[in-house]
Amino acid sequence: MAREYPYIAVADNYFCTHCSLLSLTRIFLFRYKKLYLGAFDIQRRQLPTLLKAIWKFRKNGPSATTDAVSLPISGDLCIPVHHGYKIFDLSRLTATKYFTDDVESSVIQAEVNRVRDASGLPFTPELLEVDPDGRWYRESFIPGDRSSRNDKSDPPVQFRETIGNYLAKIVHSRPDRMTSVDTYLRGLENSLKQKTDTLGADDELCPAINAFICRVAARLEPSRQMQIQIAFTHGDFSFVNFIFGRKGITIIDWEGADYRSLLHDLYNYFFTEHYYGRYQPINHDTFTDAIEHFGLCLAAEGGQPGDTRTLSGDVYRLLYYLERMQMLLDRKASPEQRNVILRSIEIFDQYESGRLQDRTPQANKPEAE
Repeated sequence: MAREYPYIAVADNYFCTHCSLLSLTRIFLFRYKKLYLGAFDIQRRQLPTLLKAIWKFRKNGPSATTDAVSLPISGDLCIPVHHGYKIFDLSRLTATKYFTDDVESSVIQAEVNRVRDASGLPFTPELLEVDPDGRWYRESFIPGDRSSRNDKSDPPVQFRETIGNYLAKIVHSRPDRMTSVDTYLRGLENSLKQKTDTLGADDELCPAINAFICRVAARLEPSRQMQIQIAFTHGDFSFVNFIFGRKGITIIDWEGADYRSLLHDLYNYFFTEHYYGRYQPINHDTFTDAIEHFGLCLAAEGGQPGDTRTLSGDVYRLLYYLERMQMLLDRKASPEQRNVILRSIEIFDQYESGRLQDRTPQANKPEAE
């Protein structure tokens, strides 16, 4: 029988109880502080709580805590993620994705394939090892600051300075294809119907989602014969998945990588920043400028189209809404996830009605140490 390693929760992270107290103290206070703690939002003030919880766990066993998990992978800490846990070994600089028993092997293999597709890019983690029988795969872990906040530059400026170039490299890394809005929309609608059907006819979330899909599809009706570009995308392209390290930006969490409409990641970048309250005044000019710059970045990479007049932002934005619903519905229908879906629909509707365009940016707040 495989050995199990207990992890106990402190804040949003789980720490391995088999780590020595000295190692944990070093993680919080010394060599790991600058390089790693920013990636996990670990605060020094949490150390006494963690040490006390580990001491109780070792003395009294699992009954000493109500929030603990046992995993067959050792490491320093882990975080809950879609389909399982990600376990970090800070001494070996590795991150291991472990899938829970309820995840089908076909789902695991599909995710491994997506991660493998992305791992060849120079700014992504390297895929180190895969163990299908053990239900895990291991990547390199890049030290740095997982900048979930944007306190140095607003998203449009940072998009022009760096992010747009990374996005163009992602798109250009795989062959793209053209299809009609009608063909692509039909596929999205069928996929969304299957996902809402699994929720059950009596689920109160279904009417809100179905009504939103109908509103978006109606707006796309005049453009059904238009040709659009389908490209390789990250799927959750946002600041929370950027690691700012010594050698530049590393983009992590490629579990949702797939072929989607060309501007999917661009729209996700801006709408996610608005969702978390870090960027408020989203308007037509925000996207027009970003799309124009993205077109120039594509042209510099040798991709097409360099002429942004061929990019219909309105059509790609509406398709992004449905793609985002598709990705959100792939997640477990927890109360928190339901709120994310409903709040996302609200934000998308507000943008289309012009209600996001007149707000002033919120003041950036320093994060507590």
